[in-house]
Amino acid sequence: MALGASRENIQEHLKSYSTVYETLFTNISNDCIAIIKLLDRGFESQAKILTRNLFELVYTLLVLIINKDRCKAYFDSAKLENQYEVWNKYIRMSKLNE
Repeated sequence: MALGASRENIQEHLKSYSTVYETLFTNISNDCIAIIKLLDRGFESQAKILTRNLFELVYTLLVLIINKDRCKAYFDSAKLENQYEVWNKYIRMSKLNE
């Protein structure tokens, strides 16, 4: 929400970065809400599946924040149409753990 509220103050070349971060934060938030609701209703195995997805999203976000090279490759992958190659090289769970 803070990213969306300050969108007018973001430099033009950083607006796509803001959108990516906003999307990741939204997905993380939605996964947390869904996991809580599933556990509350007794759907433990479904919650475990979403929990793995949540961990991957959080790891991805952390890697993008910490590693500028991976961040640039991730953001540029849509323009260069090499999303799968970038995901395979940088974002796979085994690569995130490195």
